[in-house]
Amino acid sequence: MATQEFEISSLSDYTDFVATECQGGGFHLFRGQREDWPLLPKLARVHSEFDILFTESQMLTDFEKAAYPLIGRSIDDIWELTALAQHHGLATRLLDWSHHAMAALWFAVSQPGREGQPRVVWMYRPDESSLIDPRNTSVAPDQAPVGAVYEPPHITPRITSQGGVFTVTRFDRESGQFEAVNEAPALQGKFSKLYIAPEFAPSIRYNLAISGFHDFSLFPDLDGLARYIEFGFIKGSDER
Repeated sequence: MATQEFEISSLSDYTDFVATECQGGGFHLFRGQREDWPLLPKLARVHSEFDILFTESQMLTDFEKAAYPLIGRSIDDIWELTALAQHHGLATRLLDWSHHAMAALWFAVSQPGREGQPRVVWMYRPDESSLIDPRNTSVAPDQAPVGAVYEPPHITPRITSQGGVFTVTRFDRESGQFEAVNEAPALQGKFSKLYIAPEFAPSIRYNLAISGFHDFSLFPDLDGLARYIEFGFIKGSDER
């Protein structure tokens, strides 16, 4: 079963879709993108003179060593270490998702996109068995099954407010590339893709903001506050 695709033109369209899709319960994750990028992590897009798996391992090792004095403790759990590195911008095999449908929509429409290109929200319906519990497994991220879901500890207020969660991307040794999670044969039928035409993004963004979903609610720090204040005063082209 191929990915289901839908077009969204308003906030009410989106809430109706989410309410319909989620009414049966179950596990739903959302990811907002300002462009129609493939579901691949940052590590899949880096260029290194070294083998990509060596690069991944060495970057995490270096991050762990240098992060110790900054966070005041060692991190023995490879899942927590990878999530912390991902959260602070290091290229890892993790892909960001959210439990919160509105947070994902905000990420899709809050920043300018490429001219004429739609914004996208993905919805993923993983099985409960896909949830990784590091306390009960010896499986590391590079050994996890495709589409595995990791809910990190609330190491920062941002993860808490954004309902942050990660999926794991599998590296295909035969092709030498990471596999987009929605293309995995075992996960067909578990994804929906919502397109938002660029002309609808400003009104959806405004309606989200007055409904309480904005930069400061999702980034409860000085960076989020500054962007939230700007939003109320500075108007500009949505595509720039």
